[in-house]
Amino acid sequence: MASMDLARVQYRLGSGGLVYALVLTLVASAAFFSQSNLLFAAVGLMVGGLVFAVLWAWTSMRGLRVQRSTPAKVSVGDTLALRYRVDNHGRIPAFAVVVRERLEPHGSPSGPPPLGGAPVTWALHVGGRRGIRMQSRCRPRRRGVLALHGVAVSSTFPFGIICKTLSFERPSTVLVLPRLYRLDPDLVGRLARGAQGNEGSSSGVGGDDEFYGLRPYRSGDRLRAIDWKRSARGRDWVVRERTRHRPPHLSVRLDLATCDDDASEPFMLEERAISLAGSLLSDAHRAGLRVDLHIGSQRVTAPTAPGHAKQLAAMLETLARLPTSSSGQAHKAAPMPASAPALPALPTARGSHGGNEVVVWTGPSSALPPPRGDHGGVVTLLGAEDFTRHLAATTRAGGKP
Repeated sequence: MASMDLARVQYRLGSGGLVYALVLTLVASAAFFSQSNLLFAAVGLMVGGLVFAVLWAWTSMRGLRVQRSTPAKVSVGDTLALRYRVDNHGRIPAFAVVVRERLEPHGSPSGPPPLGGAPVTWALHVGGRRGIRMQSRCRPRRRGVLALHGVAVSSTFPFGIICKTLSFERPSTVLVLPRLYRLDPDLVGRLARGAQGNEGSSSGVGGDDEFYGLRPYRSGDRLRAIDWKRSARGRDWVVRERTRHRPPHLSVRLDLATCDDDASEPFMLEERAISLAGSLLSDAHRAGLRVDLHIGSQRVTAPTAPGHAKQLAAMLETLARLPTSSSGQAHKAAPMPASAPALPALPTARGSHGGNEVVVWTGPSSALPPPRGDHGGVVTLLGAEDFTRHLAATTRAGGKP
């Protein structure tokens, strides 16, 4: 929960301010030329109403303070909930309070803006010496880091003549992950079977499967792993080691450097390729495969074992932080983002590099894939140009992925 410090106060005419000023001018002109006491009384009432509106805006909102909380990350197309707490430290209540986000300017020449519009919410009444909780909802439309510049609190009560705005500065960011889709089950199943057939079943030490061998006891070993009979024959304790099954390995390579400069929508193709790579990583991880990610010629993370959700989340964060460009040429020599999360290296099974490799690029899937993977595995090519053919039937039909 980040506190908002008051930055500046601004007064301007409200939605009805221009109409009110025009009517006041007409009535004052009529009173001056006609010298009618009734019209002068009307002018006095209107001026009094204007003064009352300014004084009320000044006194009722001077004690407002705002706090805001944001989630750390959200996916494209999902609901982003921004939560606020508005506290009124004054004794006079505030009415018709509007809270609006102030976003950083959208400086990218290509692609949609991060949000369709500034998130806004409102409250009918904030009592004196009281506070209320508010929430605004929006849907991010662009992958990357969403910058929130600050919060503006305004009110035009009463009469809508004067709008007083309190601006609170507190820069904040939300990481927007690429949109994930449910891929065709046949595609994921085919890749899983290919990885199993190519790599075969592999085992390592440290599990609870078959007997592997004996070794001396080390601090931290489980008591039930001690071979008490063999330990009784000698001076030291002996521990039984068992094997651990290692699932097959699938390597995903994202290639954005081959995007055609003549493509009509290079930004869309790049974003589809990134979403396709993220969806493949998520579905393969859900299917029990060890997965790793390469971007161009750079390896991003170590192979992950099933259940390592933090490893998968770090891969998706790396995809979210990839720089965007109007053409694929920017990715040919683009370094990995410095803010990519550092991941602990996990032990790799012997022969795991012989698993399948999936190359995701911006062209069609019907093109010829590379002749072989980096380590002799089978290569599958998935293209962003025929993006929909790889999605599940419900997703292609417009259902929720």
